[in-house]
Amino acid sequence: MGNKEVIIEEITSQLTGYVFSDDVTVTWVLRAHLAVESSIDEMLHELVPRGKKLTSGGRFSFNHKLEFCHAMDLINDRMYAILKALNNLRNNCAHNLLDTIHFSDLSKLNDALGKDVISAGMETSNTALENEMNSIQLQKFLIYILSNCVAQMSTWVALSREHQNYI
Repeated sequence: MGNKEVIIEEITSQLTGYVFSDDVTVTWVLRAHLAVESSIDEMLHELVPRGKKLTSGGRFSFNHKLEFCHAMDLINDRMYAILKALNNLRNNCAHNLLDTIHFSDLSKLNDALGKDVISAGMETSNTALENEMNSIQLQKFLIYILSNCVAQMSTWVALSREHQNYI
């Protein structure tokens, strides 16, 4: 087998291991990100004339949509910080091919969510210190904070609908 074949086989093995990993933490981050992006799209469709032009055809990335929503005051500074941190985490998962999430990967998202949310997440995962978390506790913590991100965005969309503040 030549050098080129060995490299291709090695890359294929690494990608296969990544795609079919037993670890679900990265998948959860990607799914939460997709759910939030879907909510952003709904908000743009309902509150921005011709908002579907921003969401169709793949011209606007998540970051573009987020920046637009923030610039137009469709989301406040806190929601912007949370979604920006979630997008950074998603980008680390997707572009750096993280095979699992570690507590340290969540630092920006934890900062954006705030101490109360993080304390409740730590309580939910039955741990007091992040450096003492085992993989099950980390998964429970991750479920809590990602659910919090999705719930906050869903609430934001619901409130926007209720007020019908069209641009």
